[in-house]
Amino acid sequence: MEASLITKDKNGDKIRIKQGHDGLVNPDDAPIADENVSVTSSPLNHISVTTQTLASLFVSQFATSLNDTESKLNDIQQNQNVLIESLHQERQRLNDHNAVGEVESAMTHIHHYQMKLAKIKKDMSTLKEISQRLRKKAVHLKQQKENEELKKREDRERCMEEDRKLIAKPVLDLGPNASTKS
Repeated sequence: MEASLITKDKNGDKIRIKQGHDGLVNPDDAPIADENVSVTSSPLNHISVTTQTLASLFVSQFATSLNDTESKLNDIQQNQNVLIESLHQERQRLNDHNAVGEVESAMTHIHHYQMKLAKIKKDMSTLKEISQRLRKKAVHLKQQKENEELKKREDRERCMEEDRKLIAKPVLDLGPNASTKS
């Protein structure tokens, strides 16, 4: 799209300004127009035609690069959104990984406590065996003591019986000879 504008320089001479496809302005290529041309696209009516022309040329000069920049900024913004989403997903994966780490830590604790429980179970089994042996020994000692006491009692009773046998007994004789001896 080609645009051309007519303006006056400081001396009052008419200047042709033409903008080509490459964005460069060539004043000699534009046709000369009437002096009464005015640009009324601006809301401010007191701005001179030259200023309006230069402003519109400036905008048209940079419009394509601004549009390109805008599209590039949109692409960058889309890429940033993709990166933000990727970061969010990665953070979620890390959080899940931390949860897995916590589970692994709990499993390590469980293994540690299982080992403690196995040791306690073994100790309890050992203590049970020891207590059973002690009970058997206590029963054996009790029976042995009872046997000893029974033997002592029997020995005492035998000794007492022997002592009774050894004690002299008065003989009672009711016969004729018993009265004369005294």
